[in-house]
Amino acid sequence: MTSIADSLARFFATSTEPILFAGAGVSARAGVLTWGPLLDRLKEWIRSRDPQTANIMAEYVREQDLITAADYFFLSKRVPDGERLKALVEHLTRYNQRELLPLVRLPFHGFVTTNFDRCLLDAYAAANGKAALDFRRGDESFKQVQWCADPFVARIHGGTEMATSIVLTSNHFEGLAKDFVYHDVLLHLFTRKNVLFLGCSFADPAVRAVFEHINRQYGPTPPGLHMALIPEDVDHEFIGRLNRMNIDAIRYDAADHHQAVWEAIKTLSAELSTTKSAATKPSENAISPFSATKRYLASCYARVRLSGRLHPLREAVVEGMVSSIIQSHAPKGVAEGFVINGVHRELGIHLDAAKELVEGAIARLAEEKLCRRHNEDGGRKIAWSGEVDDSNKLDVALDTLVKSAGDRVFVQEGIRPRRDLTESLRGFFREMVLQRGWDLGAAFASNKAPEEINIGKLLHQVCPFLSLTEIESLSRVCNQMLATPTEAEAKILAELGRASFALELAIQCPRNTLFHSSVLPQVVYLDANVLMPALTYGHPYHEVYRETIERLRQAATQSTGHVQVIVSHGFLNEIVSHRRIAIEEVKGWGECFREGIVKEALYYGTANMNVFVGAYANVAQAEKDLEFSDFLSRYAPYATEKELAQWVRQHGIIVQGDSQMRGSEYASISHELQKAYANDLASGKGVRLIEHDAVQISALYSDQQKNKRSIFVTADKRLREMVSRGKYKCLVEHMVSNVGLAQMIDLLVGNPGEARGLTSMLWTARSSTRTEEVRQYLVALALREYDEAMAMEMPAVVEQIAEEAVAEADRLGLRVDTDDANHRRRFLQFVGTFEDKFFGAIRERIERREGHVQ
Repeated sequence: MTSIADSLARFFATSTEPILFAGAGVSARAGVLTWGPLLDRLKEWIRSRDPQTANIMAEYVREQDLITAADYFFLSKRVPDGERLKALVEHLTRYNQRELLPLVRLPFHGFVTTNFDRCLLDAYAAANGKAALDFRRGDESFKQVQWCADPFVARIHGGTEMATSIVLTSNHFEGLAKDFVYHDVLLHLFTRKNVLFLGCSFADPAVRAVFEHINRQYGPTPPGLHMALIPEDVDHEFIGRLNRMNIDAIRYDAADHHQAVWEAIKTLSAELSTTKSAATKPSENAISPFSATKRYLASCYARVRLSGRLHPLREAVVEGMVSSIIQSHAPKGVAEGFVINGVHRELGIHLDAAKELVEGAIARLAEEKLCRRHNEDGGRKIAWSGEVDDSNKLDVALDTLVKSAGDRVFVQEGIRPRRDLTESLRGFFREMVLQRGWDLGAAFASNKAPEEINIGKLLHQVCPFLSLTEIESLSRVCNQMLATPTEAEAKILAELGRASFALELAIQCPRNTLFHSSVLPQVVYLDANVLMPALTYGHPYHEVYRETIERLRQAATQSTGHVQVIVSHGFLNEIVSHRRIAIEEVKGWGECFREGIVKEALYYGTANMNVFVGAYANVAQAEKDLEFSDFLSRYAPYATEKELAQWVRQHGIIVQGDSQMRGSEYASISHELQKAYANDLASGKGVRLIEHDAVQISALYSDQQKNKRSIFVTADKRLREMVSRGKYKCLVEHMVSNVGLAQMIDLLVGNPGEARGLTSMLWTARSSTRTEEVRQYLVALALREYDEAMAMEMPAVVEQIAEEAVAEADRLGLRVDTDDANHRRRFLQFVGTFEDKFFGAIRERIERREGHVQ
């Protein structure tokens, strides 16, 4: 094996997450033109259309001022933009990806390139039998690079599929400086991964821009992280830049088109495909993706727990990191520079930015008498003045959840918590908090609602030594805890969720989270599915939404001075219709209404019911004599759109008519949505509702064209998906989930809602089967009539009855996964026929046991 192959093997043996940074030389191996030849071709292409521009380009290419040559190609007014971009792309789509197969077979976690072509993507698919995830700057998905756990290719300067995203001219490169997503992606890759540079030259303007950007935004990267394969004849300036950035430069003979390095890659690739050597398996060196979060979670949780309600979550996270570093030296003090360096390394930000954050955090901590400055060992130090028990606070919180889950296991499953079971639960809850922080951060960064937690899968990962029966029991119990937490559980889960989310987001996207996100929207549009719960007292999300909107107004008053919260008049029609459906649903239950909706709430959860019926189900538990009609008169006093508009305005929300909202692109957007929904047979969305969405999306588009900062808050995942498929997919970036709005305001201002509602939003979980759903329903029924004798017998009965009920429902074709009120009512009435059998079996077992005891 050559020395190059030895160096490559060493790189993979010592890397935790190896990434290839592919310069123009990699694509050139597949036959793609590099910058110089590409501009030569473009110069000749434009000559017949604009000879003067062609001559100027030739001059700059000779001087190796390639960016200026590209500027002139794009400045020519004699060539239509469409033709110009088509010519550019045509020269980048001719290649032979087979030349790269040995390279992409190496155990890289991902590939990053400044090239615009698809040769790495095509080569990876051909070599591995599956496609790598495709991220390119210019796409809304680009911000998800930091959260990607699967093999990916990130084209950080755009791609040929969307020529307008390509970074080629000086204006394009200047635009990178203003792109905070680009900042976070680049700094994440070069401060948290192990990067191997291949095919790079400092003469390449794109590569030079990346190095300058890293140096400006972060400074020298930590020693030992990165390696570069560099030809012997490379520019000394490039070698100097590599040394200053602590990148290990491995020199090789560039003769015969860099054949030595490609032979070494081919040799190592062949060896790795036939050996299981630990020295070449990066997975065995891999560290936990939550390693940084684990170090600071306890202190961040302490700050979130003790901070006031209006304390911005992003400030609490920085204070947690700073306090953790200071406390680690207690009772001695620590130099402020040491703290700044720690934050600089952990967050991957420039020292000046770290200094700004640390100084602000120390000032706030000192104001609370938690730290102080003093002279120590001849220097100025910062010492911790508060209690050094952050880890204990986190342990106490987790132990509370463990004990609560243990109690539930005993009552619901008949299992006495043993020591190994308790330890398993403790490990599970700790991992669940870390995993949820990652999931919440990833969802927030991509403007999506977070996915539900798969508790069963996580238990299998964390507790492999428990039996399958025990894992299933724990899964049922933990699912029910998240669905119906006690007040104490809800408070702990809300605080842990907030702390873990904000810490993970700050670590993965520091610039966006801690600096750029301070820019509040000027306009917030609300969808009907957000406005209804916000206005309807009793709904589980009412307080969260209401307080979120109020916090938004407060934050705007303190910074930008004004924010408009707007709802389209078309959405009022949907709310009035939803209210009318609620009245019909109540009539459908007849005299069984109260009992029926209680059971529906137990089975589906009030957040998944008709907004008005679910809210009433919650309120009626405290107000036993409250009739549904009285509830509507008090909390939803409107029957027409005109009356609703007055009610909405009383809550400080602007109502705008279609003529005010409808933008110039309305017709085109409406056509796009109609086509998308027509091809989706499962959507079931009517034409009128689609028109309402089109009006809203057109208003959002108009705002973006005017550079107005606006967002559309919606819980409609399907609408987001439809928009993302069409020509207006750029608007998805401005469509925020209901959870995302609450998180954004929490980051900027503070806790946006009471614990139970926030827990419901952050900790959604799902049952694995219909049998589990029926089982949890029967358990919830039994717990409403809880006594010790029933608790002891319930676990032995519930499984059999649940299985019988589901089998019979399947035989009769009864649907449970539906929003249709009549179907739900029929299903619950059917399940009710098994309730007597369920309680009868429990009573029989109690009587038998009591008789045996006597």
